[in-house]
Amino acid sequence: KLDGGIEHLLIDEAQDTSKSQWSIIEALVEEFYVGESNNCENRTIFVVGDEKQSIFSFQGADISSFSYMNKFLNKKLTDGKKAFNNIDLNVSYRSTKEILSCVHDVFHKIAKNNPEDFSAKLQNMMAHREEHNGLVELWPLCLDKNDETSDEFWPLLYKNNLNSGKFILAEKIANYVKEQIDSGKILPSTNKRISAQDFMIIFRTRDDFTDEVIKALRKAEIDITGLDRISLAEDLAIADIISILNFVLNTDNDLNLASLLKSPIISISEKDLYTILIEAKKNNMSIWAYLNFKTQYFVAKNRLEEFLDLYKNLPLSSFFLYITDVLNYRNFVTNNDEVIDEFLKLVKNYLSEYGSSLQNFIYWFQSNQITIKKDTDAKDKLRIMTAHASKGLQAPIVILCDTTKLPTSTERFIWDEQGQILSAKSSSYVPEFYKTLKTKEQKKTYQEYLRLLYVA
Repeated sequence: KLDGGIEHLLIDEAQDTSKSQWSIIEALVEEFYVGESNNCENRTIFVVGDEKQSIFSFQGADISSFSYMNKFLNKKLTDGKKAFNNIDLNVSYRSTKEILSCVHDVFHKIAKNNPEDFSAKLQNMMAHREEHNGLVELWPLCLDKNDETSDEFWPLLYKNNLNSGKFILAEKIANYVKEQIDSGKILPSTNKRISAQDFMIIFRTRDDFTDEVIKALRKAEIDITGLDRISLAEDLAIADIISILNFVLNTDNDLNLASLLKSPIISISEKDLYTILIEAKKNNMSIWAYLNFKTQYFVAKNRLEEFLDLYKNLPLSSFFLYITDVLNYRNFVTNNDEVIDEFLKLVKNYLSEYGSSLQNFIYWFQSNQITIKKDTDAKDKLRIMTAHASKGLQAPIVILCDTTKLPTSTERFIWDEQGQILSAKSSSYVPEFYKTLKTKEQKKTYQEYLRLLYVA
């Protein structure tokens, strides 16, 4: 009955289709060209996909199934005496010839030791916009500068200052965007003056560097959309609120309290925190017990006691609002109102549906990946996106600012034969890096890493 009701089957974005999805398609197609079904003149299958753009393996996409299904459909149609065609779409309607040429050159170099030969698949690409000119700028790497004032007590401490390569690059990007907008130049592709909406900044992943770029752009007073999708659990402002909740439930959780003391709402310095940790351990005390014992940290102690009093005397819904709005936590974490509002909305919905157990809420919140999707289509604003989210979109000026990080496989580290961890410093030449990959999983991870760059 199902077989008789289907005349046409269209599979779009086929490179991102998972094995389980392909098995459904295979079951539907199995009867298309056998027995009575074979008599249907107009029964067709149309599959659209690009292996070079397969970047969703974390959602189950399987690139090997793409080529398998090509062969499967070829055999099915041939056996059923139906026409089968592989049609290559090799004209790019978005990019200019300069950009296509650059992409081809990059992947031609990579392809020397890469079995998935991007170069061969790219060499016939042609630009539809033949009369348009494009430009690719390669900027020199921004490296960390030696910090002569670094504290030998904290040698591994990441310092967000002028010596950080991430900070330097973020400032450079913001300055570039500002200069372009202020120049008043007319963009040939839009025939209008350059504005913030003409820019898209693409990141491989959301991390602390993304935050640095956002801060630099806001400091330069450039209108931006912010991140396209935000994980509430990974947002630092929300993490601090969760630390407050964990503290009122268990004052003797030293790791949690140490994180809370460092948060903007209390802001104890690194050295003071280290002193507290050492002295508390020396006196065989928890951090909370030590703060009650030492009077010089009365400001931190009073704020923590305030949290405890609020928890004891306020209903849970008011407890959250009091922290964010009455204690002015929003003022300590600038430009984060939207995330905090989403969190408060989440709390309200949870309490109305599941009851007022704080411990249950924390367990539920930390057990689920809760993300909020933001509107990135706002006009007159610069867009900040990950390569995954930007797929299918376009902008006159695109900035790729973290293209030099080598990937780690799901095994987390890649080792050389001497047992040393390979890094961008020890193996910066990509084809040589590929030779070091031992397992299929490592090679698969690296190939998707390259496809993500290609998509961007």
